[in-house]
Amino acid sequence: MALLWGCTAWWTDLSDLYPSEPPSWVLQKTADGQAADALVPDTKFTASLDQLRLPLGPCHIKVLDLPAQYQQKADEKRLNYFLSADAKKKELEVHYPVLRDYLSVSRAWVSADKKTIAFLLYDALGDFILLSQDSGAHWTPPLYLGIHRLPEAWYGSLADSKLPLVSNGKVQIEVTIWKRDKTKGGSALEGYTYLWKKWNKYLSIRLDDLKRDTDGDGLTDLFEERILTNPYYSDTDKDGLPDGIDNQPLTPFPKKMTESDEVMLSLIPNSSGPLISSIFELWRGTKDLVGSDGDSMTYILTKKGIAHFTTPRSKPIPMIRTSVVLASGDCFPRITGDVRVIVLTKIAFQRYMKKFPDESHLYADSFDLRFDRSRKVGVLEQFDGNFGTTTVLWKECGRWMSKETQQIWCD
Repeated sequence: MALLWGCTAWWTDLSDLYPSEPPSWVLQKTADGQAADALVPDTKFTASLDQLRLPLGPCHIKVLDLPAQYQQKADEKRLNYFLSADAKKKELEVHYPVLRDYLSVSRAWVSADKKTIAFLLYDALGDFILLSQDSGAHWTPPLYLGIHRLPEAWYGSLADSKLPLVSNGKVQIEVTIWKRDKTKGGSALEGYTYLWKKWNKYLSIRLDDLKRDTDGDGLTDLFEERILTNPYYSDTDKDGLPDGIDNQPLTPFPKKMTESDEVMLSLIPNSSGPLISSIFELWRGTKDLVGSDGDSMTYILTKKGIAHFTTPRSKPIPMIRTSVVLASGDCFPRITGDVRVIVLTKIAFQRYMKKFPDESHLYADSFDLRFDRSRKVGVLEQFDGNFGTTTVLWKECGRWMSKETQQIWCD
């Protein structure tokens, strides 16, 4: 299990939500819902991780002094000004409906002639820019900035900056640069000790560098470097699905459904049931995809629903809609959806964090799926940010049943 430091757990009685109770023989094998050592991890893993061995490309970003006419007082209160607060973001969405597709906006900017509009977006993998150069009639897809190539430090963009965000074919982002003292402890909640803090700096990035897509698969070279796909070959895992539409571009799409796929399909309909990580939120089907078995009132996917969640997509998946999942195995290689999933083992994730050192920790959703040797009983432990669950699974009449038995919170 990943990210368990500082965790507490509480047991819940969810019998009202789950009419099906695990049989006694299931609970014996799963030690009252906790993953027993006797259960076998689902360790099959076929992901291509060749990019972990390659060095990062040269930095495409210039760090420059902010011109005097744009300088403001160095005040840490400026860091508390966020556009993602509900009221501010909703106000922006009224004028720019395109923002409804994105969760976090860290800066908005409109040129004096109203033709160029740009938004800085923030995601777990880093910063993106969303750009229109015709007064909002058309928008680029969110372009990944590639700040992972800069020397290790925290580069905090300032929402109240007076510097034009886009000028002469370049993106210009006013930042504070903070270098943390890693010899001393701290946390995101408690704070850190810093060796130095620099104000009145900005990052200058050529738009052409951000748009470069050498293999033409819909993912920019900078972004492919970040998610470990091959920027020079359009189908990294060689399964016939281009990286831009493949929702698991490192894991080959299998010909047959695996047991872990069957487990995931059994959990997707339970929108009020076992926690399904945020990467599944967009995967939950509409009413015509979900039905009930009529006996235990267990929600199940219809044939149309199963086809929906196991058929490769044909439309590009936006780069910003990407999650990293930490797992012992391939997790759910045949489950498809409207998000992209990068599956890493614990060891690969450690190597990933060393390759992309970042002042803010990358929270990966984690899945640990284990089965007994008969493959009829399982336990799924999963984390989504600070929140996790333990779910007991058992096969009944050829169908996977489930009951969430424990919730875990990491502070």
